[in-house]
Amino acid sequence: MLNRERNMTQRILTLAKTDTYSQTNIENPRLRLVVRVGWFSFVFIHLLIFAFGIPYFLSSNNTLVDMSQAWFFVVIDILTIGGFLLFGSVIVVRRSDNWMALYTVWAMLFFGLLNSVTYTLFLRSDERLLFFSVVSAILLYMFLLIFPDGRFRPRWTIVLVIAFFIWDVIARSGVSDRSNLMIGLIDLLFILVVLMICIYRYRVYFSPARKQQTKWVITGSAMAVIAIQMRTIVLGYLQLNAPADVYQFIVIASYP
Repeated sequence: MLNRERNMTQRILTLAKTDTYSQTNIENPRLRLVVRVGWFSFVFIHLLIFAFGIPYFLSSNNTLVDMSQAWFFVVIDILTIGGFLLFGSVIVVRRSDNWMALYTVWAMLFFGLLNSVTYTLFLRSDERLLFFSVVSAILLYMFLLIFPDGRFRPRWTIVLVIAFFIWDVIARSGVSDRSNLMIGLIDLLFILVVLMICIYRYRVYFSPARKQQTKWVITGSAMAVIAIQMRTIVLGYLQLNAPADVYQFIVIASYP
């Protein structure tokens, strides 16, 4: 996990030094300050939710796993989020004048949070937190569509963001154990569509130099997203059809 994060960090920094990111540089000092403050505020809120999620997960509110195993998940989550913060901070320090670089760091961090059981369980505990869940999922989905130049190409792909927004609001407001499998399947469909668009953008719009710079970032992101979503689908199926001990074993063995 740490090696993958380190490699991705280095590739993103390489991109930031080339014309790939030139059109996403923030030249206006005041706008740069606003973007930085907004970015740090958004990240701080998510980390605060994660921090509150740890005691919530360790309390009697946790019905997902046996309490004797709860600390295992907490430790893994802390190490994972800590790794994303460590390598993301390198990019922030060196490229905080580029909104796409900041967006990339946030996407890396939220990808870790989204797969953190302590974070997601706490989000589901209160409908008022639904806003952060939906907005973050939309921004992560949109990131896959506009990386690395910050543009919707083809332009009609913005329709996918709107469609995913509508679906995500419906799905997250009515989530239940029985709906997890169906939600996972539809989420996977959206992900496969956006990954096909990523491949199309890569082949049609990217220059040879940009292809060389972005291919491993795109490939790694695609593999990670598909793997996580497939895990969600498998767990959703096992939760409905497998014995409880088998389900618990797969949850632990495949985490995070």
